[in-house]
Amino acid sequence: MYKNMKKIMVAIIFWGIPCLIGVEGVCIFLGVLSEVDKLDNPVGGAIAYLFMAALSGSLVYLYWKKYMHIGFCTKVSDLLEKDDDGYVPIEELAPALNMDQPKFLKNLNKGLRKGYIINVNYSAAERAILCSDRYLAPKPVHHGKPEDKPFVGVHCEGCGASLKIRVKTRGYCPFCGREIIQE
Repeated sequence: MYKNMKKIMVAIIFWGIPCLIGVEGVCIFLGVLSEVDKLDNPVGGAIAYLFMAALSGSLVYLYWKKYMHIGFCTKVSDLLEKDDDGYVPIEELAPALNMDQPKFLKNLNKGLRKGYIINVNYSAAERAILCSDRYLAPKPVHHGKPEDKPFVGVHCEGCGASLKIRVKTRGYCPFCGREIIQE
């Protein structure tokens, strides 16, 4: 499971309270707006109630944004659970959620920071999500010049000297001159 249900439920409850206050404020605003015409100063009353409506509407909007982000994190978690190897490129996930990659990465980063998505890491170098419970890093393959390959310890078959030689190369023992091939 890659979604933190405890944190998600706390966020929904925590943001649900201001949303209910906002909805109640909008309902009060609609009821009172019809009575503004009957006040002594209808312009001042209208401005006050418009301010209250803006404040209440913003609370509802913030809850909606939070709820949509939690929905995004849940969809990502569901897609990651279906993966077999624990390595999921962004090029596969973003189209599956009908998003472009920059927007997907922005939402993913926010979900990881907030703790709604857990047990995964994002590798910027590979542009992929690595599921920590299933991903096994591939063994490094050294390509290119021999200078780029690491050294390994070997023993000379001729004199038994301990030597270091680069991986998948050949050399000569400095003590007896015998050729050493490392495979």
